[in-house]
Amino acid sequence: MYQCWPPNGSMLAQDMHQDLEQQEEYKRRIKVMTEEKKARFIDYDCMMGVWKFGVDHF
Repeated sequence: MYQCWPPNGSMLAQDMHQDLEQQEEYKRRIKVMTEEKKARFIDYDCMMGVWKFGVDHF
């Protein structure tokens, strides 16, 4: 998925470009959300807003 940025009111995308710790925390949250949906987390690129995951049911 493309252009997957943090929602307004939490971490702003431009702030994430500057703070590696925030990037890793948001990536961890994306991983948890992915696994909750029974999907396989592959990667999340904070700089590009690209979320990669796989599902068995497609």
